Amino acid sequence: MGMRIRKKWDLPSEQSGALALLAVAFFVGGTAGCLLAGLSGGAGAEELGSYLTGYMALARDGSLPRGLWTVLWGQVKYLLAALILSVTALGVVGLPVLFGVRGFFLSFSAACFCFLGGILLLHTSRRICGNNGVVRSALSCREENGKIL
Repeated sequence: MGMRIRKKWDLPSEQSGALALLAVAFFVGGTAGCLLAGLSGGAGAEELGSYLTGYMALARDGSLPRGLWTVLWGQVKYLLAALILSVTALGVVGLPVLFGVRGFFLSFSAACFCFLGGILLLHTSRRICGNNGVVRSALSCREENGKIL
């Protein structure tokens, strides 16, 4: 007699385990990226510094290749991989691996900039933002609760 009511799919309540697994995979990848960037000292840091110096020289000259399809592919490739993995059985293992790889690459590049630090970052931020931008960024890093430390 009664009408069957189909339960609507509620992502946060029914899929919390899967979302937690993906978050953990992203965090593990990010942690591995930070650790690997911290361990790349000596010749690796010098090579990365020379690469960044060359990149900044190209940026200053305005001769960086900025093709639309290159930039678009860089942003969409992980989305396409996630979409393809989500409709196949490989997604059970592939999606956590993809999240881990994405976390690794994001944190490795950011950690390399942080660990290089010092003169290279100061010079780069001065080139990009000018002297006023360097002073403001230094002051914003030293603020806590509206007070400059």
